[in-house]
Amino acid sequence: MNSKEVQTIYLSVDRREQLILVDTILYAQVTDKLCTIHFTQGRPIRVFLTLAALSGMLPEDDFQQISRSCLVALKYVKNITDRCVVMSNGDELSYTSKKKTSLLLAFQQNLALRASSHAAISWRLDFSAEFRCFDRCPIPFFVLEKAADSPQDEPHYIYRYANEAMAAFKRTTLEALISSVFVPAQEYGGLKHMDVLADVALSGSMKQWYETSAATGERIHVISYQPHYGFCACFLFPAP
Repeated sequence: MNSKEVQTIYLSVDRREQLILVDTILYAQVTDKLCTIHFTQGRPIRVFLTLAALSGMLPEDDFQQISRSCLVALKYVKNITDRCVVMSNGDELSYTSKKKTSLLLAFQQNLALRASSHAAISWRLDFSAEFRCFDRCPIPFFVLEKAADSPQDEPHYIYRYANEAMAAFKRTTLEALISSVFVPAQEYGGLKHMDVLADVALSGSMKQWYETSAATGERIHVISYQPHYGFCACFLFPAP
């Protein structure tokens, strides 16, 4: 089903037809054929409906089944840990281990789809506002988005935020830096620590290591963490 064609659905709630705005659906859980649908605002509703039936009404690119009894809206997934999916309202939902690979792939594809849509404009503005507190920080700080790699490509990332100190460290402007490609092989003298970027972006771990800047020759202490799934934020401290 094409996500652009579906904006509303009708469900029978307490024997009355109710119009549901698809964009407000957070997730749905089924217990004993009773489906509880949670929304971004307001109270959940309960309808006699199978998860398969509900899934068939919704845009397939925007929703993902994470277990036999739970369906989530990918745009409201805040994080994916080793044990659960964390939704934007803080709810933690267990997923089936067999579905982890497909879940991670679906989430990354949904991010890419949203990034390429017109809605990406407001998403970028929100993202910039989130890290505004680092704008004047004297320590270089930046946030990378992990790009989908093809087998022929080197691992690469996209600068989604950087502060003025980072632009000065790179000897460029913020305008030139934001949305440019970060290629580990070009940024540093080697790739021996660069696999940690993917580990942080996809697994949520916090990592630190030492590197030498290929541009300046400076020895730096990198401390990184995951602000959102698929992203890696880094501080660059002078190495002792």
